[in-house]
Amino acid sequence: MSRGRKPSNIITSITWNDIFWKNLPTYINILNSYLNSVGFELIEVSNLLDKLPFKLPKGLNSKEINSKGLYPVISQSKEFIIGFNDNSELLVKDCFPLIVFGDHSKTIKYVEKPFIIGADGVKILKPIKSFNEKFFYYFLHGVITDTKDYGRHFSLLRKGIIANVTDVDLQNSIVNFLDDLSEGIIDNDKFYFNNEIERRIYNLQTNQLKQ
Repeated sequence: MSRGRKPSNIITSITWNDIFWKNLPTYINILNSYLNSVGFELIEVSNLLDKLPFKLPKGLNSKEINSKGLYPVISQSKEFIIGFNDNSELLVKDCFPLIVFGDHSKTIKYVEKPFIIGADGVKILKPIKSFNEKFFYYFLHGVITDTKDYGRHFSLLRKGIIANVTDVDLQNSIVNFLDDLSEGIIDNDKFYFNNEIERRIYNLQTNQLKQ
């Protein structure tokens, strides 16, 4: 496996990153199959969601979202941040990191700092304590939620199946691998969790650059 550096300088990091996110559902399916084969059962996402200990503030309408302000506004749009607002009473400020899911748009965002909700259709998710939040975030990308158009998709996400990995160290190792892969900085001498699976996923990523 050719590791330890990014591909040719002709390929920009943005292109590499775009390929990663486009292929991530495929990578997660490979990981789910591998994890199931080594003894971790597949379980519905609904069984891995923790209950938030706070009531969600109301979302903003478009007129309340500004180009500048104290706090970022995060909605279900493709853009990570859609604007700003100064109202501290509307802040989601606890239990980070959190995952934002777009009930209509199906976007999935990993959020580590306080923010204000923009408009409706936003679901805030937190996995149970035995799950690394970043691991859960990555694996949600493998859940099929495309059987509806612009309807509600959260019910489909809840019924999705992912590996119930009870080994926290393994979760962390897989997160490290996916983080490094997304940045194109896979270390040639680093063992993450399984050389065969790592090589398979890495080859899928690099082969996309040759097309």
